[in-house]
Amino acid sequence: MAAHHIDRASGWVTIVAGPKDNGATVSRMVCGLLESQPEVAGYDFIFDLTDWTGEASNADVEAIAACYATHRVDEARTKYSLLATSDPNFHLWAAAMDHFFIDRRHLVTRTVALAEARLRDLRAGVSAA
Repeated sequence: MAAHHIDRASGWVTIVAGPKDNGATVSRMVCGLLESQPEVAGYDFIFDLTDWTGEASNADVEAIAACYATHRVDEARTKYSLLATSDPNFHLWAAAMDHFFIDRRHLVTRTVALAEARLRDLRAGVSAA
């Protein structure tokens, strides 16, 4: 089942989707997290999809977007969701998700370590090479 880890010192949440998860289980977990701890809507997110073999639908993303919109904080600051996956087409999902979330950008990396490094660079104002 999908799991999460909140790193309050770094200000990000890591969501881990495993091989038995699908878009609906991830959506329910993220919405539950936002409902129980609404302040994390102001955090950056790293989605670890490296072991995920499931499918997600527009409805799954729309459900998360609706939960997020209810709890959005600090709308002036762009928040980031980094998606760690080896799926070569996930950048298309990332671009689509930017339209669902007003103040959040979605970027794809191949590993969680690269996602963490990219997030640190984004926060430091370092542009992508």
